This record gives sequence, structure tokens and C-alpha cells, in this order.
Amino acid sequence: MELSLVLSISLFAITTSITPGPNNTILLATGLNFGFKKAWPFLMGIMLGMTGMLTVSGLGLSALFHTFPVAFQVLKYVGFAYLLYIAWNITRSSGIKGAQSLQKPLGLWQATGAQWLNPKAWIVVPTFIASYVPVGSGFLTVALCYFIFLAVTLPGAMVWAAFGQGLRKLFKNERQRTIFNWAMAILLVASMFPVIFFS
Repeated sequence: MELSLVLSISLFAITTSITPGPNNTILLATGLNFGFKKAWPFLMGIMLGMTGMLTVSGLGLSALFHTFPVAFQVLKYVGFAYLLYIAWNITRSSGIKGAQSLQKPLGLWQATGAQWLNPKAWIVVPTFIASYVPVGSGFLTVALCYFIFLAVTLPGAMVWAAFGQGLRKLFKNERQRTIFNWAMAILLVASMFPVIFFS
């Protein structure tokens, strides 16, 4: 594999993983409310979900959205409804002992499933395959492209959970965290607007 392709894939992966979006908003809120370690199941769920999406997209499932655009429209609104549910749960978590602390961070399988309902991910994955995986590549080349993409995506996403962990010292009481959680919930919903209205 040429170095230029490796660099191109890495740049694409770091750009898509470090920019704001549903996954990163959830990671930020999880890091603050529950700590960096508690964000690991969600991080692993992102990787597992993305691996599955890369696999099925590589097998041609993403072509379904091009053939039947209404399928993507349905996915967008189902995904948006699910993110509204997640946003509501974020507003109810504080990570501080008390009634609100009963809320738990999303687990591995919840996070994995969330990727399949994330319209942004369904834009990123086929774009990556179409733009960066050489046409007619053998299995080894395709697998290596996927590996580079996922390997660079992980630390980009980890930054958000670590940043949330760092904010724990600034948001010490329940009122401050409640305000922060509402802000994160609003940002989570807002992050879907470009996908809902402009794609």
C-alpha cells in the first residue's frame, strides 16, 4: 500500500472522528458524568458498529440507499428519534450520588446498535469506501484500509471522553452538571440537523 493512501485515509479518519457529532457528544457527556473508564464500552461499541458497517457497505448494502433513497430517509428519522431518546437520558444523568445517579452510561451493545441508526455514520462509511479503498482491491488491501481507518478513528474519539473526564473538576455540583447535560443534549440533537435537513 502506498504511503500517500495511508496518509489520506488517516487524515479522513481523524477529521471525521475529531469533529463534533452524535458519538462525540455522547462521549463528552459520558466522560464528565461517569469518568473516562466508563466511556470505554461506548468507544468499543463505536468500533464494533463501524466494523460491521464497513463490512456490509463493502458487500454492497450501502448501494441500497442509492437505489432506494426512501430507505435512507426512513433511517434518518428513526436514527433521529433514537438520538432524542439518548439526549433525554443525558439530561437525567449527573454522575453524582442522588436520585439522578441511577442513570448509567450506554453499554457496548447499545453503542454498537446506535451506529447502525446514526445517519452521519452512513454518510461517512460509504464515502470512505468510495473515495479511499482502491477499486478492485484484494481482501488484504481492503482489510488494511479498514484497519487504518478504525485505528485512527479510535484515538480521535477518545479525545472527547478524556476531555469530559477533565471537565469533572470544573462541574463539581449537581446543578452545574445538570446545565452541562442539557447543553450536551441540545448539541446532540443539533448535530443531527445537517443530516436531517441537508442530506
